[in-house]
Amino acid sequence: MTTETSNRPAFCTFKHNGNPHRIFPVPRKAVNASKFTNSYKSTVSNPLTIGISPQRTFDPIPLGGQPNIVALEVKVEFAAGTTQAKQDQVMGYAALWSEHAFVDFTTVGNGPVRITVAFDPQDGNSTILLGGIAIVNIGALANPTNNELRRDVLHEFGHALGLMHEHQNPNSNFQWDEQAVKDWYQVNEPIMDEATVILNILTPVANAAVATAADPDSIMAYHIPLELTVNGTSSAPNMVLSDGDKQAIRLLYLGRP
Repeated sequence: MTTETSNRPAFCTFKHNGNPHRIFPVPRKAVNASKFTNSYKSTVSNPLTIGISPQRTFDPIPLGGQPNIVALEVKVEFAAGTTQAKQDQVMGYAALWSEHAFVDFTTVGNGPVRITVAFDPQDGNSTILLGGIAIVNIGALANPTNNELRRDVLHEFGHALGLMHEHQNPNSNFQWDEQAVKDWYQVNEPIMDEATVILNILTPVANAAVATAADPDSIMAYHIPLELTVNGTSSAPNMVLSDGDKQAIRLLYLGRP
């Protein structure tokens, strides 16, 4: 599992070769502020690629005991018109991350919105980090099954929490047939142009602050068919959190007992 960070614990700043860098697929149009009520005063256009900054509170450690850890509360806002049933479903899947670390998602309460969620089919599945807000879109499938929606929510919320694509882990074993990769995605994922394929698949993460052993079972890995590599490495469509995913989120946000 791979993350990048500043010198503050668990503050996720995504950079490439020392420069701010958009890691995730870019929506085909500007962020539409009218989708949300609390997050934007105007349309945001300048990507800062800064992730969620946990602000944990530790009470004094009792003699012989452990600190009383207050979970990071991450406020989520859904695009206008999202049904309550869809909101509940997404929040339920997102909470699967919370089972393993001190980070909780909520749609109510005070404080700034940290994640916005929309379902625009024109933008596919994407996460962009803008000024401390993770802009998540889950729109690749018109009528996803429960398993497909769970997979997409876990993947995109994983990005919002600071996790990067596992197939771009510098410890990864993927040896790409680059032309085969470009050709396959042109046919099967036309929303991803060649530049996006290079950025999101073929380019390993540089300057990773945390890079665990490669985990082909990670929810953060794309489905990589065998014919896209020259060394027989592949990745199946992963639908649930792997043990490596759970370990990574525990490392970033402190593990729950």
